[in-house]
Amino acid sequence: MLTALVLLCLGAVLLYLQFRIRRPKNFPPGPTPVPFFGNLLQLDRTNPIKDFDKFAQRYGSIYGIFIGSQPAVVLTGQKIIRQALITQAAEFAGRSDNMMVSHVTNSKGVIMANYGESWREHRRFALTTLRNFGLGKRSMEQRILEEVKYICSHLEESAGKSVDPEHLYHQAASNIIASIIFGSRFNYQDEYFQTLITNIEKITKISIGQWAMLYEIAPMLRVLPLPFCKAFQYFGGIKNHILKVVDEHKKSHVTGEPRDLIDCYLEEMEKRADQGTTFDDSQMVTLLFDLFAAGTETTSNTLRTLTLYLMTHTHIQEQCQREIDEVLGDREHVTFEDRNAMPYVQAVIHEGQRVADIIPLSMFHTATTNTQLQGYNIPKGTIIIPYLSSALREESQWKFPHEFNPQNFLNDKGEFVKPDAFMPFSAGENLARMELFLVLVTVLHRFRLVWPEDAGEPDFKLIYGGKSIDPEHLYHQAVSNMIASIIFGSRFNYKDEYFQTFITDIEKLTKIAIGQWAMRADQGTTFDDSQMVTLLFDLFAAGTETTSNTLRTLTLYLMTHTHIQEQCQREIDEVLGDREHVTFEDRNAMPYVQAVIHEGQRVADIIPLSMFHTATTNTQLQGYNIPKGTIIIPYLSSALREESQWKFPHEFNPQNFLNDKGEFVKPDAFMPFSADTTKRKSHIPPPTVHLKLIT
Repeated sequence: MLTALVLLCLGAVLLYLQFRIRRPKNFPPGPTPVPFFGNLLQLDRTNPIKDFDKFAQRYGSIYGIFIGSQPAVVLTGQKIIRQALITQAAEFAGRSDNMMVSHVTNSKGVIMANYGESWREHRRFALTTLRNFGLGKRSMEQRILEEVKYICSHLEESAGKSVDPEHLYHQAASNIIASIIFGSRFNYQDEYFQTLITNIEKITKISIGQWAMLYEIAPMLRVLPLPFCKAFQYFGGIKNHILKVVDEHKKSHVTGEPRDLIDCYLEEMEKRADQGTTFDDSQMVTLLFDLFAAGTETTSNTLRTLTLYLMTHTHIQEQCQREIDEVLGDREHVTFEDRNAMPYVQAVIHEGQRVADIIPLSMFHTATTNTQLQGYNIPKGTIIIPYLSSALREESQWKFPHEFNPQNFLNDKGEFVKPDAFMPFSAGENLARMELFLVLVTVLHRFRLVWPEDAGEPDFKLIYGGKSIDPEHLYHQAVSNMIASIIFGSRFNYKDEYFQTFITDIEKLTKIAIGQWAMRADQGTTFDDSQMVTLLFDLFAAGTETTSNTLRTLTLYLMTHTHIQEQCQREIDEVLGDREHVTFEDRNAMPYVQAVIHEGQRVADIIPLSMFHTATTNTQLQGYNIPKGTIIIPYLSSALREESQWKFPHEFNPQNFLNDKGEFVKPDAFMPFSADTTKRKSHIPPPTVHLKLIT
C-alpha cells in the first residue's frame, strides 16, 4: 500500500513537470524531453557531440531540444547556421541570461552581453580601437613578430628536446593582446601572467563542463560551495588586477595620446560622461577579459593542433617549408602580405583550424523576438545552438571531411579557396588569421618539428571539456572535513589519498554494520587509547553519513521541485541582501528554508531503524513486560510518515513544518536520526547537523 502511494505521488509530480515541458506549437522536431532535465540525460556525459550528430540524422538540420525546461534549437550544417547568424542576425543576436558564464561576467563586455545599444557600442569601440592599433596593418604585424622572437628563443633553448608548446602558445597569444590592452608585454616567467593564463583556461573549462550545466538547471545549488564557484573566484582575481592597472592608467594617461586600449576606453568614458553612457569600469574589465579569452584560447589551441599534425604528416610540413623558402628567399622575416604567395601554407593553416574544431558549439544565442526559421516557429528567448562542428565536416562541402588534408582548401589549379562551410570560431570575421600565419611561417622557416620517438603513437581524438557529476562523494568529503577540523585541527585536501580511503572505509563499515553480518561487541567504559579511537570514529561516521546523504536527497528534490527551490532563493535573497555569507542566526528569519531542510531530513529517512537499544532492567511498556536485556528497535520511519502526525506524510512538502501563519514548527514526530535524548556517543546532537545544512 505504501509503495503504491509513493509511486502515485511520484507519478503526479512527474506528470506536473512533464506538463511544464511542452513543445511550443510548430517548434522544430526533436527527442522527447523528460521532467526537469529536458534532454540532458539523453546526451553523453563526456562528449555530447556524437549525440548531436545522431539527432541531426534523425530530425534534420534543425531540431529542438530542452535544457532543463528551457527550449533550445540546434542548427546543423553551414546553410542553416549562415541563415540564422548572418541572414537573420538581428533576430538571433540575443544571449541567455541564465548561463553561468553570463553571471560570471554580469552579462557585460561583448561576448555574453545581450543584443542592444550597449553591445553595439562596445563591439564598435573594440573593432575600431583594434584597427587603430594596427589590426590588419604593418604595426600589428610588428607586434606579432616581436612576440614570435620569444617563441623562437624558447624553442632554440629546447632544440633536440621534447617540448609541449601548449603554454608557450598561450603565453605568446596572450602577450599580443596584452600589448594592445596594457601597452606592454609580460615576461613569460611573470607569476601573475602565469596565473592569468591558467585562470582563463580554468574558467573556460568550467564554463563548458557539467558543473556549469548543473548551475544553469538547478539554481538552488548556486548557494553551495560547489566547483562552479571557482569560476567566479578566478574571474574576481582577474578583475581586481585589471582594475589596479586601470587606476594606474587614470593617474598617468594624457588625453589625446592613448598608449593602449585602456587609455582609449578612458577617453571614451570622458567623452560620454554627460550622456548617461554604458561605458564604465565594470564594462571595461569584462571587455578586456573577453579580448584576452577570445584572443588566447582559439589561436593557441589551433597552433598546438597544427604542430601535432605537421609532426605526424612530415610530407605536408616539408611542402610548407619548400613554399616558405621559395617566397622568403634570403629574407629573415615574413610579412602578412606574403600569404598571397603561399597558397599551400594558407591551406594548411585553415585545415588546422578545421580539424582542431576548437569551438564545436558556438556561443549560445537567443531569439530576440518571435520568429521563424525554415518554416518552424522560434519563440522569443529560445536558445540557439550553432553546431559549428557539423559544418566543418559536412560531407557535401569538403573533399576529405574526416582527415587532415590541405586539399580541402585548394582548387584544381593549386590556388587557395575558402569554402562557405569554413566557420571554425563563428560565422563572423576570423581575427586570429594574422597571428596564425606569422607565427607558423616563422616557426617552420627556422625549425623542423619532429614527433618524439619515445612518445608512442599520437592521439588525435578530440576532448570535450567537463565531466558529469554525482554530489554524493563531494558532500561526504565536505562534511567529513568539518569534523576533521574539529578533531585534528585541520582539514584534508579532497585529493588526499588517505582521506579518500578513510571516507570509503567509513561508508563500507556503515553498510556492513547495518547488514546481516553485523555483530555486537561489549567494551569497557574506561578512558584509554582504544576508547578514544572509537570515539573519533563515531564522530566521523555520524557526522558524515547523515548530513551528506541528507544534502544529496535535498539536492535531488530541489532539482525536481523547482517552485520550492525558487521560493527558498527568494527568502534567502530577502534575508542576505548584499551579504555574501550566511550565518546560523539567519535561520530564524528563514522559516521556509528551515521547513525545506527539515522536510529533506524527513523524506531522506537516512536511518529507518535507530541504533538498537536494550532494556537496562525488567520493566513494562504499554502494559507489556520487557525483560532486562531485551533488544529495543525504534522504527523511526514509522514516525516520519505517520499519517496522524503530518499534513502530507507521503510527499515532499515543506508545509509539514509550517503553521497557518507560515511560521516554522517542528512536530513531535520529527525524529530523523534518533528519538534518543541521552546523547549517547553514537549520536551527534541535532544542532550540529542543522548548522551544516543551513550553511
